[in-house]
Amino acid sequence: MVDKQQDIDKVASIRRAVDEARAERGVTPTPGAKSEGSCFAKPGGEFANMFDAQLVRTTDGTGEWVMLSDPKIVDGLFDHVSSLEATKKKK
Repeated sequence: MVDKQQDIDKVASIRRAVDEARAERGVTPTPGAKSEGSCFAKPGGEFANMFDAQLVRTTDGTGEWVMLSDPKIVDGLFDHVSSLEATKKKK
């Protein structure tokens, strides 16, 4: 993935959030990239779309998981996951 400790910690947070989303939604991930709707129509934009349509539904290490080698993608997904966690805490 990435080599900086901060990015490694962010990826770990993203993985935890993916696992939690799978458990909450009853999703069994399958290999390979998935089709997804427009990120313009998705609240949260591209990172929310990637999280929901790709990471949650795709087996770890396949499909779009390879994008977690890009620090900009990691930052965007981490921000998205952080906003999800903040929303859960408000409820």
